Order: sequence, then structure tokens, then C-alpha cells
Amino acid sequence: MTPPPSLRRTLLALAPLLAAAHARRADVRLVGEGTVSTPAYESAATVAPDGRTLYFAKRPPVGYFSVICVSRLVDGRWTEPEVAEFSGGAASDADPFLSPDGRRLYFASTRRADGAPRGDHDLWVVERTADGWGEPRPVGGTVNSPGDELHPTVDRAGTLYFASTRPGSRGVDLYRAAPTAAGHDAPVRLDSAINARPVDAHPAISPDGATLVFSSTGRADERLHDGMPYARGDLYVARREGDRWSAPRRLADGINSPAAESSPRFTPDGARLLFTSERGFAMLPFGRRVSYREHRRGVRGVENGQGNVYEVDARALAASP
Repeated sequence: MTPPPSLRRTLLALAPLLAAAHARRADVRLVGEGTVSTPAYESAATVAPDGRTLYFAKRPPVGYFSVICVSRLVDGRWTEPEVAEFSGGAASDADPFLSPDGRRLYFASTRRADGAPRGDHDLWVVERTADGWGEPRPVGGTVNSPGDELHPTVDRAGTLYFASTRPGSRGVDLYRAAPTAAGHDAPVRLDSAINARPVDAHPAISPDGATLVFSSTGRADERLHDGMPYARGDLYVARREGDRWSAPRRLADGINSPAAESSPRFTPDGARLLFTSERGFAMLPFGRRVSYREHRRGVRGVENGQGNVYEVDARALAASP
């Protein structure tokens, strides 16, 4: 039954407040407001084991040239970021992920081995040395392909999970590659419980390898809200059951929103989940006429819908329906 126009207007006006209430119940927190999370687009935040160093990708509101940035926690606040020493060249670098021991940082890049840009993304890795980071190198084995390889994440055992459009994919699919002395074994496409839609991407494996969080677009249980004409992508969780994965469950409202959620990352202790969300002042219709001043304030604000970094207690994953 369709509600009358007056009730519909009231519900639309309350929608942002209800979404905020859901977020508070799930204890979703904005990370580094004004430094890490800004009016630009930030994503894929990953934390060092000591919890005091944060790497993330940053790109402008228009265009897709991305750099990897680093910020440090000093006196309870994240410092003004700097471009990481191995990023910021001619190629676009994205999707940083620190291994649980903090010794390796994986990322996706359009660079070639000679430093020039290429047409697709490959996975690269850089190792920590006594003097900082070493020289980046492509991930070994047959992980990289003529398609795009994106969104790397590894567990404590060194098993690599990533998204790819490589031959054999049905769009963007999720893969895993076991570690070997030479890098990684041949990638294996995850089963159909995970790869169920044309776009299943942004995997995050828990440090113990038992929990997988990823983004998916167009599943039957994805929420489509009034004013949102198409699916934006939500976060889902699955548990390892022997050699297979459980049926994925959509994470609760408050973690997911009417906007797009992506780029989840477990902290090295597995206690928190960082993720990117495009939620903002205009993620739902206001239900009333908006003044120019309100619109300008929203567009210039941190939560303007461009994408920010949020965190939530990982125990909230178990509370999802």
C-alpha cells in the first residue's frame, strides 16, 4: 500500500535522521575528520599493527588518478597526511593493504616495472626495511593478468584475496592465491556463494582467515531506497566452513547506508573494520526545499558524499541479520 503524500514527505524528511540513528547503534565512527576524511575522496584505509600509522588512497572529486597517503596518530589525532614514499609518480596507485604483521604493503597500480603507466591495474607489493620501504615490485606468480587486479588483502598465513576482471571472470570476481616461495600459487576463483553477481569486489579477509567481508552490487537483499534509482553496493560477510564459504549476509543498516559502501579492511588484531562510505548530506531526498546556503555547506563539508573512511567494532558483523 502506497502511503499518502503527506506521510511520504514526512518519512523522506526523517530518513537522514533515521540513518544517523542506525549508525549510532552500530557505533560507526568517522576516521580522522578533516585530515584523513575530507571533502575529497578517501578509501581503503589500512592500519599498522601498533594502531598509530594509517595508509589510505586519495583521489580528487573529478578524475581517477589516485595516490597512497600516510597519516600518523599523535596525541589522539591523525596528522596531516603525506604521499607515501613509493607513490605519487606517473601511475595511479590505489587499494593499499598492510599485512597483519606490518612488514608488507600490497596495492593496485597502473605502473609498469619501468615506472611508466599502463592501461590496467596489477597488484604490487613493497616490503619494509630498516630505512623505511623498499622498492615496489609486482606480486609474484600468476596473480597479475591482462585484466584488472584490484583490492588486495592477506591473512596471517599469507593467503592473498583480490578482485579481478581476468579471463574466466563474469565481471568483477573474487579470487584467492595461496603463498609460495616464489610469490603466490595460481589464483582460484571463489565459489558461487561469493561470486554471485556481476560485481563482487573489495574483499577483506580477517587475520585468522575465517571471515570475509566484501562489497556486492545487485543482490536480492540489497536495499534500494526512495530516490535511489539503482543499486550502489553494500557490504556482505561470509564465514569459512571447511573448504567453502557460508551464504553471505548483508551487514546491518548503519554500517550499510543508502549510498555505496566499499573497501573494507580489518585491523591487524581483527577487532575493528575500516570501510569507505559515500554517505553524506544528500544521500536521501530531504523531503523539503533546500536553500542554496544549505546545499553549499553540504557540498563543502566532509560528509558530502565523495567518500570517507569509517570504522566499526568487528563484533557488529555478528549482529547483522
